Amino acid sequence: MYRPVIACPHLSRLKLFGGAVLDAASGPITGRAAQRHRVALLALLATTKRLHHSRDQLMTLLWPNADAERGRKLLSDSIYRINQALGGDAVTGTAEDIRLNRSRLSTDVADFDGAVDERDWRRVVELYDGPLLDGFYLPGSPEFDQWMEIERAKYARNVGKALEALANDAHQAGKPEEALDWWQRYSTLAPDGSRVATELMRVLDADQLAKRREVVASMSPRCNSIAVLPFNNVTGSDAHAHLADVLSEELMDALTRTPGLHVASRTSAFAYRGSGMDVRDVARRLRVAWILEGSVRRSGRTLRVAAQLTDASNGYQVWSDTVDHISTEDHPVEAEIAREILGRLAAAMGGRFAVQRGMLMRERSAGNCVEMAAS
Repeated sequence: MYRPVIACPHLSRLKLFGGAVLDAASGPITGRAAQRHRVALLALLATTKRLHHSRDQLMTLLWPNADAERGRKLLSDSIYRINQALGGDAVTGTAEDIRLNRSRLSTDVADFDGAVDERDWRRVVELYDGPLLDGFYLPGSPEFDQWMEIERAKYARNVGKALEALANDAHQAGKPEEALDWWQRYSTLAPDGSRVATELMRVLDADQLAKRREVVASMSPRCNSIAVLPFNNVTGSDAHAHLADVLSEELMDALTRTPGLHVASRTSAFAYRGSGMDVRDVARRLRVAWILEGSVRRSGRTLRVAAQLTDASNGYQVWSDTVDHISTEDHPVEAEIAREILGRLAAAMGGRFAVQRGMLMRERSAGNCVEMAAS
């Protein structure tokens, strides 16, 4: 609802976007100076780039039902009341023309027009607090209402032009979220604009695509990630099955202590025991780039452990070796075998697991890895 506020005596600014307010340091002025026709007169004088309006034009818009003599009297009285309230010659005129003294009264609409001329689009949007004279009406003057609607539409078009320019600038700068924000603001200004809606949907689709890519990237395996699957017991003995599990756990533990290497948990990796799944599918589910697996076989006192490393991106085996150990019941060798396997693997792959040049830590050219290991 319109609530006219005029502040002074040292008038500083007239604000017309979002309502009608005259700001000054001494506080608001009420009474005759804040009467609707006086506010309407100031709005008419402020919203044109021309310095003056003819008296006849002003009377027609403000008092369409008054005869010429009464219209001139009402206009003169309004000018007097405004200047008296503002403490100076804020509104001046000749016998035929009336003008606003802009050196005494600054206005947001004049600043807005200047920003449009300078293509300062952010300033344009900043100045626009809402429709011109929002909630204002002038009883008995349909001519003024028609003028007001035309002016409102003009300023709204310029705001739309500014918002579109800002959205396009943000898009060109590679800032989709900012572009989306400008288009959303434009859509609230022109909710029925089909082109604005089309642009908004286009940016939304692009933003959603970018977010989907981020999700995919977050789900991609790290290049420095590995899973140790439970080693197979090929002897069929339950006792040797326990030995195979212990060896797998020793390998996991040693790899976990390797700086920069991410190792799938025992629970996750052991869930695929005997699954028969393709190693690439297992790696995808565990979100790892490498799979270490093997088998355990005992022949007398000799414990033979075979191990192989698979590149999960293509399913190719990139390394394999066999370790033989003499074991006794009172001398467990699982930890020793684990160290030997990792030592041989590191030597074959270019050195220590955590070095960046090592094959386990390399960056995939196919883009299915999302980070490099720290050196």
